[in-house]
Amino acid sequence: MTSQQSLERLVAGWMAQEAPAGSDAEFIDRIVAVTVQKQPRPAWLALLLESPMRRRSRVAVGSPMRRMAFVVALVLMGAIAALGVGAILLTQQTPPEDWSGFRGGPGHDGLGGAGPVGNPIARWTVPLGAPIRNNISVLGGLAIVPTEDGVLHAIRLSDGSEQWTYRAGTSLTGPAGLDDLVYVRDGRGTLHALEVATGTERWSVGGAVGSASSPTISDGSIYVGTSDGHVVAFDARSGERRWDREVAPSNEIIGSPAAGAGLVFAASPSGGLVALRAATGDVVWRLDTGGDPLGTVSYADGTAYVGAPSEDSSGRLRAVDVGKGLLRWVVDEPLSSPSVVGSRVISGSDHGVLSGRDAATGTELWRLNTKGINRAPAIAGGIAYVAADADRQVLAIDLETGHVLWRTPVDGENQCCLAVARGLVLAGTMNGTVYAIAGDGQLIGPSRAFASAIATAPPATVAPSPSVSTPATTASPLVDPFTITRRIDPADLGLGSLLGLVVAPSGEIYVTDQSDHVTRLDATGRVVGSWGGSGSAHGQFDFSPASSSENVHGSIGVGPEGTVYVSDSDNHRVQVVSPTGAFIRQFGSIESGRDQFALAYDLTADAAGNVYVLDDGLRNLRKFSSTGKRLWTADETTDAVLDGHGHTATLDAQGRIVLVNDDLGKVVYVDADRGTVVDSFDANGCDAAVDSKGNVFVSGCGTAQTQVFDVDHRLISASDRGISMLRFGPDGRAVALDQTGAILFLTVTLPPS
Repeated sequence: MTSQQSLERLVAGWMAQEAPAGSDAEFIDRIVAVTVQKQPRPAWLALLLESPMRRRSRVAVGSPMRRMAFVVALVLMGAIAALGVGAILLTQQTPPEDWSGFRGGPGHDGLGGAGPVGNPIARWTVPLGAPIRNNISVLGGLAIVPTEDGVLHAIRLSDGSEQWTYRAGTSLTGPAGLDDLVYVRDGRGTLHALEVATGTERWSVGGAVGSASSPTISDGSIYVGTSDGHVVAFDARSGERRWDREVAPSNEIIGSPAAGAGLVFAASPSGGLVALRAATGDVVWRLDTGGDPLGTVSYADGTAYVGAPSEDSSGRLRAVDVGKGLLRWVVDEPLSSPSVVGSRVISGSDHGVLSGRDAATGTELWRLNTKGINRAPAIAGGIAYVAADADRQVLAIDLETGHVLWRTPVDGENQCCLAVARGLVLAGTMNGTVYAIAGDGQLIGPSRAFASAIATAPPATVAPSPSVSTPATTASPLVDPFTITRRIDPADLGLGSLLGLVVAPSGEIYVTDQSDHVTRLDATGRVVGSWGGSGSAHGQFDFSPASSSENVHGSIGVGPEGTVYVSDSDNHRVQVVSPTGAFIRQFGSIESGRDQFALAYDLTADAAGNVYVLDDGLRNLRKFSSTGKRLWTADETTDAVLDGHGHTATLDAQGRIVLVNDDLGKVVYVDADRGTVVDSFDANGCDAAVDSKGNVFVSGCGTAQTQVFDVDHRLISASDRGISMLRFGPDGRAVALDQTGAILFLTVTLPPS
């Protein structure tokens, strides 16, 4: 945000009044884009090098001679300041004109081009009808936006109109751009190269990889991290696979790789931080990070940074010299991998902290506290732009001081990242709206900045709200209610990692696993049938999303006469099959309409064959009849307690649907006939099970603890065994999974009420 750029925009605005036909905004942007690259020489250099302008016999501008004394003075000054100035120049990053992919360029450093000048104004907002979970790219005057209903939208920056759309027929991850092409991957593993200007498919390569990260493009290659511990490189012009390197165990997800200095960087808890040679995929060095959870790597100026995932409450932030893989500094706090500009690194966190630090030492220079999750910011012109999820705002923050310069509201959470380019900040929300935030052109100097910071009252550290659940009034520790009577490893049954589990009214057990199969077990755990396989035909399943950052998931329910309902998540449908696996029918497809799914996630079925489906993309709960007719929808518009991600729809003895909203940390009861919320209480987790007496068992969300609440919502028991996906059978016996994915047969003993 410089006076030079402000002047350029004022001049451009004046010139636009005389411009030929076309959008003023487009004309101004073209002028600014050119003028910022044509800065005048500094006065001292002009005095030294440029010929003087003369008026008759005297000099009007310039110097009549290149004075030797002035030259000597400059040389001496240069010698004195050489080290300092040289260091500054060496660390100066060149801002890009566009925003090519996830977190900016291939280094994921968050550095953008021209940002808004002055106070925020909405150039345009566009509702797209489905949540926006992945990154926005800015290419060729277009914002390239993927939505959860499998559509890629190209929106003109000038006026918010849609130039083209592309539908892959399944979920998408990406986009990322290079020159005239933009790349996306779909949920079936196909890599697509589309023309930026038209959306026409130039080529596609099927079966490239399964679930993978957002692509990173550098030096003519496309790099992705996969959900099974690999980094894969493709040729950006043909899609041909260049190399494939396993860097972590097959059960660990590799986020979007960072690239720079001829290296590609990836991270995982077991594999640590690894540097691969970009040309060959050979391992150059590996840094052991002690099993810490690790998020996306960022790279700038010879240093790789890796911190905690943005939604993880444990881990550390590390800075590593990429020359030899040596640790430069570490911060013992779960801060995410930072955005980087010059001597500043800016990290977000899952606990509301935004931290500005010195890149050389890791020393904290300032700290800002907000509510909820802060992801790494987008940076332009000395300003960090941050999506404050819990506040539903976009913030502009001064990089030097950490002061809030302005805030502007948006209509929902941003669960990925912002983009900044061509004078705009682009934000996509889970409510499906794209915001293009421009500036009013007014200068915000230091005094204005401080006044704005005071006026908007940036919040102090926010303490977590106390739970309203009443703990048991006893001095002794809560008793573990579980006794394990049997344990079965899925490998002993010929199964992969388990995804879903349900106990049928008959006592039989059905599970889904990562091989896209449904397996039927008898009450003792013996396999009596299996069906499915990867695909989109009748009776085939796809439980793996396009993006490796999203959960592989295959929920399952059993209705009357053993009819099985399967959440075929990445085929965006529910399939209904017989107990022996014969296809009966399906309903839903990938759209954002009343009867379609963005991401059919958890489901359950009642005795009448009605199916209750939680859509993790559209963030709603819907009831469908046994034939697939939608009967009602419940979401944040019907009750604020449903504002967030709901998990594990299950039925209690009163016929109420019980689910967990992990964003709000609440267990919610919904009337099954009307779809209205009838009760709720505070409890943190992602999975809820209900026994025949109405006791609720809450677990999951990365914690090993299971908490048990009675019908009055009092905490009466707890376990630290890492039990998840607890399900009760008709005789009250319980089946669950442990942290290794093994099937557990349990007896449950609760304290007397």
